[in-house]
Order: sequence, then structure tokens, then C-alpha cells
Amino acid sequence: MNKIVLIILFSLVAIINSFGQIMFNFEDWKTPERAVPFDWSEPENWTSTNRLTEFINPGITQTSDAYEGNAAVLISSLQIFGTTTTSSLVLGNGLHDFKAKTISLDGAGLPIDQRLVKVSAWYKYENSQNTGAGSVEIIVSRWVQNENKRTILAYETAKLPLSDSYKQMEINLDIDDYVPQMDSVILVFHSEENTNGALGVGKLYVDDVRFGYVSNTNNPIDQQTYIIHPNPVSKNGFLTIIDHLNEPKNIRLYDLNGRIVRSENTETSTLRLDPFLESGLYILEIATDREMFKSKVIITE
Repeated sequence: MNKIVLIILFSLVAIINSFGQIMFNFEDWKTPERAVPFDWSEPENWTSTNRLTEFINPGITQTSDAYEGNAAVLISSLQIFGTTTTSSLVLGNGLHDFKAKTISLDGAGLPIDQRLVKVSAWYKYENSQNTGAGSVEIIVSRWVQNENKRTILAYETAKLPLSDSYKQMEINLDIDDYVPQMDSVILVFHSEENTNGALGVGKLYVDDVRFGYVSNTNNPIDQQTYIIHPNPVSKNGFLTIIDHLNEPKNIRLYDLNGRIVRSENTETSTLRLDPFLESGLYILEIATDREMFKSKVIITE
């Protein structure tokens, strides 16, 4: 399979924020709105190569063999017409290029709000030839307004070698001059290190993906400051925000297209929701003079 094309645009995706990190697990999966026999799914907030191979088999599947929790993602190479084909998983909303049989990174990635210093995940890897490795790519880019395009600030790649038990992958990043909402990070996992002509049939298990951030003062962000309750919450109800510091804050609620659907400057501990909101997943952002906190919120009928 060809290397994933680096066409990068901004996209806001659902996140889980805890203790100065943004974490992705693989408990929740989505199914395509397509008729049988296209019977496959992929993790929420990720784009997979499943749509490119749906006439044969899905290369991205959910597995109960997890590092923690109930599920992880299994990224498997496929034998297609006698050729070993690499499967890939991209963070965010990538676009499928059926002609090139790959995923372009339009819309993929995660916006950077604080200084990104580390990307980690737990993985294990096996191969039918007992050789080779999986791989991971990390791309940090910035939107240049006057040129109407993105430029690459950092690119890191790493082998994920054979391992019959979960090991931690950790890549440190050194980008001091980040620009919030203009910079984004894209993460890509491959079932084979060599995506052009894979050796053997590789199986890459991935779980507990984390992005580590620090604040402008280089102190770790303590996300225990806020507790959001209830979650899920009814669209006719209130969100209670437990703030131990009781300081002025700007509260914004975003949909998954990045649109602000609710905004309020307040010192109070409640946010009234809008009964006209659609049910689904939203991103709650709380900004103060000290820090920024984000959390996913599920709104129900």
C-alpha cells in the first residue's frame, strides 16, 4: 500500500482529557452506513483502511486482548489477490483515495491547545514470518494563513518490533513555539513497517494512546481542577462544573465540526443547555487565566 499522502487540514475530534493528557482508548466503535456485505466497523475518532478493502475483509478490528479496559484495536495486514497489503489507522477524519488505495490526511488530526511534548501508546506485534515490525508516524503541522496551506513542523516515525506482550511506545517532541488552534498533530499506525510490499502477515495491537502536554509555564496541567456532572446529560438539563478554585472562566461547548453551540463567561458552577441541540458527542472547553481544560460530553434527549 502506498504511503499515506500528507494532505493536512484542521479537524476537531472527540477527546478524553485527564491529568494533563489527552487519551484515546478503543472501547467505542462506529459502523458504516452501508448495506451488507460491507460488515465492518472502526474506532470512534479514527479513520481506517477498512473502506478500501470492504469487498474482501476488514484489516482494522476490535479485540478483547487489551492492555487495559475491555477492548483494543487490532491492525492486521491482508492477503489480497496473493499480495500482502498493509492496513493503516489514522487519527481524525481522513479521506479515502480509492484510486491510490490509500488515505489522504484531509481533515485528520488533533488541534494543539498546549505545548505537545510526548506521544505514547501500548502495543504488541506479531508476524506470520516471525520478522518485521509495525510502525507509527507522528506529523505536527501549522496552518499558514497568508499561504493558505499547512507546513510540517515535525515528523517522527518509529518501528514497533515483535513483542508477544504489551510494551509502551513513547516518542518525545520538542516544539516550543506552538500556536494554539493553528497547529495540529496527526498520528498514523501501520500493520507493517514497509507499507510498499509488506513481508509476512503482520498483526499490530494498539491500546491506550496518549498525548502529553505542558502549560505555557512548563508546569504539567492539573486537570483534576474540574469535575463535570452529570455525563451523559439531557439537552433540557444543566451541566454542573465542580471548580475547587471558584475562579472566573469562559465555558464553550463545541460540536464535532468545531462550531461553538454554547458559550458563557461565568463564575457559577452550572451551564444550562439548549433543548434544540442534537443528541450526540460534544467537546466542553473551560478556559481560565491559568489553564485550559477539555472533556467530552454526551448529550441525550
